Amino acid sequence: MKKGELTTAQALLIYNNSNEAGKKELEKTFGKEMFTTPSILTRVNSVQDAIDIAKPDADEMALLNYSGTNERMIGVKQALKMFICSDVLNEGKEANWSNDNEPKWAPWWNMSGGGFSHSDYVHWLSGSYVGSRLSFRDEKVSDHFAKIAKGDIELFLKKSHEIK
Repeated sequence: MKKGELTTAQALLIYNNSNEAGKKELEKTFGKEMFTTPSILTRVNSVQDAIDIAKPDADEMALLNYSGTNERMIGVKQALKMFICSDVLNEGKEANWSNDNEPKWAPWWNMSGGGFSHSDYVHWLSGSYVGSRLSFRDEKVSDHFAKIAKGDIELFLKKSHEIK
């Protein structure tokens, strides 16, 4: 992306935070259809959908296309996929970690007896010790991520534990 260009997620974020005059100007510039797309939860039904929407740069694509057997590389590849999915589902909105009053949501999984399941979502304030990279703007988005990313999270955790 060149300096001064907006990603779709950035344009949508600006649009959603604009007054009517600002929205009309954005619609005139980018086309009204860009801002009348279905919700992100409708458009993203898999981690791959999120990657397709994000349009990763060349460095990210090199890692996403990694097909070797190095356990660390596989783990890093899975982590990148989760970060991209989180960014897309949050539609460019980044958590304000200085604001204790802003709710942040993170999926919570259980690993027991050789099984792996999404058990719930949790609501955390920014003062928590939960990892910030996989936080979501609301419980609905967090729950959606947990459902579509279950296999990728399983692989990430498996590869992370196998690294010696």
